[in-house]
Amino acid sequence: RTAAGLTVPSGIRLGGQGDEPGLQEALAAAGYEAELPYLFAVYEDGAIQHIVHRGQARRITPIRIDESLVELPLSELQLEAISSPAERAMIARFLHERESNVPGIYVGDANAGTLLTLAGQQA
Repeated sequence: RTAAGLTVPSGIRLGGQGDEPGLQEALAAAGYEAELPYLFAVYEDGAIQHIVHRGQARRITPIRIDESLVELPLSELQLEAISSPAERAMIARFLHERESNVPGIYVGDANAGTLLTLAGQQA
């Protein structure tokens, strides 16, 4: 969560290299264990390239260490609370894929791209 609204957890890379922690290390420092084995999206937003992984995270500490991380059941998630239009579209796609049980990988930019389902079809 940021002052502007909700956002997905992010890092400069998935795993740490040397002294630079990645997303998994940042989540671990906040008290979470994350398994992020699946590629979900690759897109550009201006000069920034985003690589989004899908997986699971669970809190491994009994208390919240990082107040900026908010656990929300999907049933309580309000898409309009997500500050980035690209992230809002990505989360909406995640919810749709979860319902239809047809996962895919998005490749493009923050506004348009191609969605390849794991069945090899373009959506």
